[in-house]
Amino acid sequence: MPMEPPPPPRPPTGGRPQAARGRAGRPGRAGRRALAIAGGALLAPLLGAASARAEEALRHDQPERYVRVPPALAEPGRLASLAAQLRAEDPRRSLGQAARWIHRNVRARADAPAAFRTFDQILAERHHGGPADLSVLVGVFARGLGLPTLWVQAVRLDHLREAHAGARPPEAVEAAVFLEVHWGRAWKLLDPVGMRLWDGYDPAVALLPEGWFALGKGADPGALALPGTGPEWPASLRRAIERLDPARLPFGTVSDLLAPWRVYVAGAGFGAVYAKEATRATGYLTAEVFAGDWDASLNRARGATLLVMLDEERRPVLPERYWRAWLPPGHVEALRPGAAPAAGYLSHRLPDGTRVILVCPADSAETEAAVAAALEG
Repeated sequence: MPMEPPPPPRPPTGGRPQAARGRAGRPGRAGRRALAIAGGALLAPLLGAASARAEEALRHDQPERYVRVPPALAEPGRLASLAAQLRAEDPRRSLGQAARWIHRNVRARADAPAAFRTFDQILAERHHGGPADLSVLVGVFARGLGLPTLWVQAVRLDHLREAHAGARPPEAVEAAVFLEVHWGRAWKLLDPVGMRLWDGYDPAVALLPEGWFALGKGADPGALALPGTGPEWPASLRRAIERLDPARLPFGTVSDLLAPWRVYVAGAGFGAVYAKEATRATGYLTAEVFAGDWDASLNRARGATLLVMLDEERRPVLPERYWRAWLPPGHVEALRPGAAPAAGYLSHRLPDGTRVILVCPADSAETEAAVAAALEG
């Protein structure tokens, strides 16, 4: 459908914090207490006291409360006109047509500002910055189509646990936004990016599909700290991580049974190729080769084996700020001209069990021999 020129968006007028986790669901009281793990212990530190109190007002058993769109979020007349063009008998079809309309009229933009934007603002600028903006567009369209809708903050459960243990920086915790949409006497979970819908969804369960974990929910996206919309989100996430009680999470710690044989390579060019060949020849598994995004990449390597290669200037590809914490003792002396270690490598284990191997040779045969010796040693 062609898009008519958008009118200038109305300036936001603010709104009351309404973020909360719903209490209603099919399990009984004991079941809800066991399953709705994202309650008090997580919501209060994440969203603040005002939003934690608002949890009492968020009622999944009264979905009709969550159909109206605040005028500050979208101009009612224009939304009604667009929704009328997209409405179908089957809500699935309606939502699919809304997503297609967004795809055709609003372009992705990697450098979109990291700030919350209303439905009208996104349409006026005709670009979106990713999950947060898409959740606003799809969620507002859903309400415009008469479907009760709530917004859900989510993070990777394993990332949350690692961040609490200090093994992952908060900025490396992957986050997302889901939507809870109601029709047919049931709530459903919707991914507004991939437009995948989960039926049989219970809003009392904090563990979401594919390893996501619900940290908070709200009726107004402007009152939630949506990931990627400004400094409020990382600040809130840090507070949640600091106050998290791991015993309240649904699973214990995860163990990688192949970690002793899994190898990560920090390097690029031919050196990384030689290291991969030697890893394969010795029966180890090359999990990943990387030369950037250092915090996240190094955290993925924890518990396994990390090969650190040298660059063209015979320096570790690992930025110098990581050397003291990661590289084996004696690496400074070993990198001096003519002082390479006799074995061709240096190796040690970090306190968390990660094995770090600094590979010093330059040519292919010596590199492969040093890697093989280090892995089998």
